[in-house]
Amino acid sequence: MAAYRWVYNQCVEFFNQQQVLPKGKSLDQIIQSRQSFRENEWTKCLGKTRQEAVCEAEQAYKQAKAANNTQNFQLRYRSCRNKSQVIQFKNDAYRDGTWFPKKVKGHLFCTAIGYQIPRNCDYGTELVYQRGQWFACFPQYIKPLTTDSDRVIALDPGNRAFLTGYDGENVLEIGKGDIGRINRLCSHLDNLLSRAALSKNKRQRYQMRKAASQMRSRIQHLVKDLHSKVASVLVNSYKLIFLPTYETSKMVLKSSRKINRKSVRNMLTWSHGKFASHIE
Repeated sequence: MAAYRWVYNQCVEFFNQQQVLPKGKSLDQIIQSRQSFRENEWTKCLGKTRQEAVCEAEQAYKQAKAANNTQNFQLRYRSCRNKSQVIQFKNDAYRDGTWFPKKVKGHLFCTAIGYQIPRNCDYGTELVYQRGQWFACFPQYIKPLTTDSDRVIALDPGNRAFLTGYDGENVLEIGKGDIGRINRLCSHLDNLLSRAALSKNKRQRYQMRKAASQMRSRIQHLVKDLHSKVASVLVNSYKLIFLPTYETSKMVLKSSRKINRKSVRNMLTWSHGKFASHIE
């Protein structure tokens, strides 16, 4: 993971300094030559892994260039303190239930009880490290299914209820009362962070921050589970869904907002923007 991040950051530095590739050389060859230095020996990794890191950096540069209309911009480096780290693999790297079977010499990727991973994958895979946990991502093609219903619904995002919908016959309140449970968890999270800030014991601060991270993940999982279930019900029951734009970032600005702090927190916790992206 550290070597993959180092290769990616070297590519980012190359792009940010607007360096020019020598004639007849690729960016992957330049990174490979830098790895030959004595102080960088620890970064030597599999050639395919290095190529994937270089390819990911090049794609990030192209996307940033297109988004900024070729204006001056700086790519962001990856830090070892990031909550999420990703390694990408090509489709031929995963075989027989593990990555690079000839290199790992029979060691398999173990999963938690109740989860199964495929023996092979026809697409590129990812290994994600997020908040102390490892996740393996295996893309799978699923044939799209059309909705048989012809009904239409209009949705209105809210605070006390996640969504309020009207389909011409009924008024639906989705997630009504669920914010109470999330608010209790948020209150417990605030208490943990306050105690951690006041504690003089280093070990105790570490344990409290670790518990706060777990509590934050629990809140995010609850909201994500709600998004998935609501999206599944809506797309299977209605042919057309009207969802208004919900510019939360502008509504919660301290200089111009007309809502109290509790409402602001509810809006940010519900993550209506992520739900809109998910349902699209």
